[in-house]
Amino acid sequence: METLLKRICLVLALCCLFTVDGSSQATKKDHSKTAYPKTPPRPSDCESFEKIDVHLTLQNQLQPEYFEYNVTLHDVPKHQLIRHLELAAEKDKHFKFSATYFAGLGYFIDSINGLFGKWNPDKTYWEILNSHLEQTELGVGSYVPTHGELVTFNFTRSTK
Repeated sequence: METLLKRICLVLALCCLFTVDGSSQATKKDHSKTAYPKTPPRPSDCESFEKIDVHLTLQNQLQPEYFEYNVTLHDVPKHQLIRHLELAAEKDKHFKFSATYFAGLGYFIDSINGLFGKWNPDKTYWEILNSHLEQTELGVGSYVPTHGELVTFNFTRSTK
């Protein structure tokens, strides 16, 4: 049984690798609208058989209009964080985000609930924190939350 599970995981991983579009253009995806623009296939199209709960917190304590907002997804397939964001936007009309897909690099979160990061001149961006409030090393297209995990999107300013 364990061997079969490993083979299934390998097939899913390969599926994810081969569904990424190889074009060099960036594609924006705005989830604040009901009609989504056509985007290239993404690794999140490969869903796991495992079902998990994921808690998302969106927080801006950096500049006015401050906010903290929570969305919980129950019994959803375990997959990349970008797909959880899409599900949250579909579930809750108060949750909006936009992202840009960069071929070979993945997704970059442009805005959450209308608040855009501005690297020039502010050096502001949306950082992703795990349940331990540590910055994740992977982006939304690669990071896969675990069951019950709290993922925080924190609006912050770079010190570099």
